[in-house]
Amino acid sequence: MPFSSVMTGRVERPRVSPKPSPSAAAGRVPLSVLAAITDDELAGPILEVARSLTDQRHPTLLHVLGIGMRTPEAAPLAAEMTAALEDSVNRKKQERVIRHRLGIDTGKPANWPLEMAVGEIPDCIAEAARRYRSELILVGLHHHNFLSGLIGNDTIGRLVSVAARPVMAVTETLTTRPQRIVVGVDFTPASMRAAHIAARIVADGGVIYLVFVRGETAGATFGPAIDRISEMRGIEASFEDLIRAMHARRGVTVMSATVVGNPVEHLERFCSRSGADLLAVGSKRLRLRDRLRIGSVASTLLKYASHSMLIVPPMRTHATIQES
Repeated sequence: MPFSSVMTGRVERPRVSPKPSPSAAAGRVPLSVLAAITDDELAGPILEVARSLTDQRHPTLLHVLGIGMRTPEAAPLAAEMTAALEDSVNRKKQERVIRHRLGIDTGKPANWPLEMAVGEIPDCIAEAARRYRSELILVGLHHHNFLSGLIGNDTIGRLVSVAARPVMAVTETLTTRPQRIVVGVDFTPASMRAAHIAARIVADGGVIYLVFVRGETAGATFGPAIDRISEMRGIEASFEDLIRAMHARRGVTVMSATVVGNPVEHLERFCSRSGADLLAVGSKRLRLRDRLRIGSVASTLLKYASHSMLIVPPMRTHATIQES
């Protein structure tokens, strides 16, 4: 793909790890994944992605019966449904129904643990992720339809905040490890963490594009040429440090680029023209009173993206992930 057709500004040379050996895939460190299913439509892609990411480890499946707890009639209904699931006979019956309906009652998925929960979707998923010490949460992502408000931008954004874990929102087009990942990098801890996770989940022989978008009003943009050169050298050095720390597997190509303009527009355009199947960005750590919100860039991208997304919060002590 010719980078000149995608972006302006400085473009780094691709860093290509050595060709993979036959045991390269076997050397991957599997992730501890929680696959949260809130409807049947996207269950297939979620399960396929979970299978590809976990290798020999079993992901945990969580089927959430979402109930908006803020409505007056929600609490009694949730209590009734929860009590029904507490009965072991009824729970096993419901589990068989769900496994059959989602197509996980045969083969390897039949051995995956399944849990059912009732309540607010973000809270149920976050609680399960804490109990299972999940490193990554998989959820479905609908776009531009009546379900978007239910399990789209608002719910996923809140989930990232309350769970304090990376959340991968999967569309119907992604059914395996992503082959091409675009990572929006501003060298904050969250964005660099997103790059580390991208290196872990990218397919063998895949490509990771690290894209730094400078704001149009940055002083160096219109300052003296020597200031611009100094800034670009600093950005290049930061890219070099990040790429070394990512420890991408052999055969994975890592490319970096810097552009000037609106982050949402450039990242969306780059994803479209590069054929990326996943966009990874970091979210900001907000104050307690704003904890149910994520950063404006991540929120906007999540709302309008036509591809799967990985939203990564800053590292917190109770939500660890190996970045190797």
